[in-house]
Amino acid sequence: MMFQVHDMVVSALRTPQTFITLIGQTTPAVSLYFCSFVIVKIFMAVPLEMLRPFPLSAILAMANFLDKKKCTRRAIRTGAFYAWPMLYGWVYPQLVIVEIVMVVYACISPLLMPFCILFFCFCYLMYKYQLLYVYVNDYQSGGFMWYAVFSRSLLGLVFASIALISFFSLDFLQPQSQGPFFAMLPLPFMIIYFWRYCDSIFK
Repeated sequence: MMFQVHDMVVSALRTPQTFITLIGQTTPAVSLYFCSFVIVKIFMAVPLEMLRPFPLSAILAMANFLDKKKCTRRAIRTGAFYAWPMLYGWVYPQLVIVEIVMVVYACISPLLMPFCILFFCFCYLMYKYQLLYVYVNDYQSGGFMWYAVFSRSLLGLVFASIALISFFSLDFLQPQSQGPFFAMLPLPFMIIYFWRYCDSIFK
């Protein structure tokens, strides 16, 4: 397996056309995996985040075995009863990876889109509840995290356009595929220009 990957990388570096063909062939082939990935996140990750089983088990254990009469108010408010802040470094990547999957497969495998939309609807309801009633933020970023999310989203959009161009290049000899192929060629450069423009204006 290692030698096959090495041979594929060497052949892609020697002939870039092989690399484009490789992306065009493998990206649609793994769409079923990403569909299963999003479905698992909908029905496993979102309910687990809503239930928070580990803090819940710690609170139940402390409530049953802790004598509150012998504890101070500070001791009760720390440990298991501590009001946890939202871990943005954990939450944001989970959302961004589904967003990038949705953008990449929007044109290649559009049947994946309803599952991604369902995931974001569930996440909206769940995180809205969590931010209102569960998490207590001990700091404010002032919107600084948006720059990281925006740059990574546009980077995923650039790779999505490259994957779509590679997909159209598979049937380049067919007349019906030449028009979309040439129409898509400027798209990565337009996205990079928009990215740099937004950074120069707003950042």
